[in-house]
Amino acid sequence: MQNMTIEKRMEKLERELALSKRRFRYLLAGVVALILVVIACWMPFETRAAGDADEIRARQFTLVDENGDVRGGLGVTEYSGPVLVLRGKDGQVRAMLAASEETGPALGLSDENGKLRAGLSVDEETGPQLIMRDVNGDLRAVLRVWEGLGPLLSLWDENDKERAALSVSEEFGPELSLWDENDKEIWGAP
Repeated sequence: MQNMTIEKRMEKLERELALSKRRFRYLLAGVVALILVVIACWMPFETRAAGDADEIRARQFTLVDENGDVRGGLGVTEYSGPVLVLRGKDGQVRAMLAASEETGPALGLSDENGKLRAGLSVDEETGPQLIMRDVNGDLRAVLRVWEGLGPLLSLWDENDKERAALSVSEEFGPELSLWDENDKEIWGAP
């Protein structure tokens, strides 16, 4: 480390800054996906009767099973735009699809307890991303294709710390970074 030139140190600092920006964007995208799922969970779906028609127009539709229990709905909210929600027999949200003008399209998949476990979204600024969470809802893996920077895979431990990142960019080529539980870099190979 002490024999590094100023140029090498600057390159390393630039990579670390880019990585910090990536981490922030992952967290922001996860929070947005979680907000969309929470909105979908409490979105009011009322049953509306409609006769036979070639076209049915409504702000929302409610899907019910043979017992009259709500199993899903399609509606338009002010914040997230059109939203499709599918629920399990127990009423828990299991899948949600939204097409927000502000955050872009998103698909959320939840477990039997209603916890978001996987999310797929496309953000205009950061591009497409796949987020996976563990049984506790904690972030564990993110796969993203950054516009202009290329693909990035980040892996997180059970303590919400990023432990590994693999990226490939035109500017830097393939990069692998590994961190210990104290966020100290233990491997960084450009």
